[in-house]
Amino acid sequence: MKIIIKRPGEYPEVKDIRDDEDGAITDLQEIVGGYVQLVHVFSPYDGLVLIVDEDGKCKDGYRENIVLPDSTGKVVDFCVGTVAVTGLVRNKERELVLGSVAKSKYEWVKNWLDVRSIG
Repeated sequence: MKIIIKRPGEYPEVKDIRDDEDGAITDLQEIVGGYVQLVHVFSPYDGLVLIVDEDGKCKDGYRENIVLPDSTGKVVDFCVGTVAVTGLVRNKERELVLGSVAKSKYEWVKNWLDVRSIG
């Protein structure tokens, strides 16, 4: 599965993780440094979700990474530590599950993350 990750102070990059559900969750936990939290900051039509460490703001040593603006552009929140963006796809049972970021969206997602960088 192809995802895009952004570490604090670095440019976003495409990364491969395992395709199976358990493997993908384990890989994402390793990348963000803890239990994963899905943050829905994209339009439902984009088929994307932001992944962060659910306890990241409570942990010492996590640097600020990106800001999260509302629809007017006002900053309402921020993310710390490494963040990831995955795709959201429907499985055979029509449930939404994590999937690859569409190749056609790589540059858009990398730019989206980069312009929201802190520092």
